[in-house]
Amino acid sequence: MVGLLRCTQTCVICLFLCVMVTSVRAEETDRLVRVTLSEAAGQTVFTGRILVRAQDGGILLEESNGELRNLTPDSFDAIEETDDSFERLSADELAGQLIEEMGPAFGIRQTDHFVICTSASDVFTDYTAELLEKVYSEFYAFFDERRVSVQQPAGPLPVIVFRRQDDLLTHAGTQHPEQTFEDVRGYYTVRFNQMYVSDISGRSPTSRRELMSYLRKHPRHTETVVHETIHLLGYNSGLHSRLADNPLWFTEGLAAWFEPSTGRGPLLWTGPGNTNLTYVRHLKSKRTRRSLPISLPKLVGDNQAFLQSDTTLDAYAASWALVYYLLRRDRETFDQLAEAFQQRLPLIEVVPTAEQTVFAEACETPLERLEAKAAALTGRLRIR
Repeated sequence: MVGLLRCTQTCVICLFLCVMVTSVRAEETDRLVRVTLSEAAGQTVFTGRILVRAQDGGILLEESNGELRNLTPDSFDAIEETDDSFERLSADELAGQLIEEMGPAFGIRQTDHFVICTSASDVFTDYTAELLEKVYSEFYAFFDERRVSVQQPAGPLPVIVFRRQDDLLTHAGTQHPEQTFEDVRGYYTVRFNQMYVSDISGRSPTSRRELMSYLRKHPRHTETVVHETIHLLGYNSGLHSRLADNPLWFTEGLAAWFEPSTGRGPLLWTGPGNTNLTYVRHLKSKRTRRSLPISLPKLVGDNQAFLQSDTTLDAYAASWALVYYLLRRDRETFDQLAEAFQQRLPLIEVVPTAEQTVFAEACETPLERLEAKAAALTGRLRIR
């Protein structure tokens, strides 16, 4: 089953809920295999590497473009091992596949670490390309100072930029017809390993000055690009495991920690850790000084607050507040938690009591007291 997490005007991330109780890592993770699907109309063959073999015979297959396929044992006829090693697509190969997928209205812009497939204006595409590389640099600089080990992505990272937000919403609805989308500016999908954003309201600015003037007045657009880039990097650096039961307070809280626009500099974003005005305003609107809108036992225990429309913004705000506190006051606990989450295997569910135990083992402060500290720290932040 697939669930789609949505935060209005901020972030969409595709979350695959766990469907297996137990699984084991495949030993041949770098061996290229061919999997023949069972189809009445004819055979379809996928190539890739096996990330997980389930006890029931199912597999989790990663293709060379990064797409994941969770295949049950009755959905394929055979698995043929080859002597070849698995490799991600090169930048040119990925570019060709993206153009084939998105159509002739799109062009390609390659940077050192990203392949951008875009129908947006040249001005916005240039800005996005520069911002992507800036976020990439800051992400790895941040983790160079942490105990947590992250790796360089295995290949170039795909980013799709739409000319209009309506085009993004149409594509999202086609890609995930089981979901509804409202006011979405960007998202990252775990299954396809792709990031999507849109140009500024279809304005197609004709100059960098015009673009920057708009973005200064609408900082959430810059923040969305940063937020989704952190998801793309997190899931391609080994920080998060794709299709694992990753705590959303951690994945979303970290992206929210990175995202705030300063309104200064050539990109209007200077790095992580600035005050997130969106969430500070929300926290202050709740008028709580010693608690967060979602209690920490609930927030760290499961992801349900993110999946309910009436508590989604509360969950994002509380997650940002928790990560903000940990990175300002208790980085040792942050590192221990990040290392613990890195060890999670795809398709294995972690129950709420186990989540709370993981947190308690990393943090000496009881959750209720930690919540009060996080609420107090973020409550003192000023809104300019």
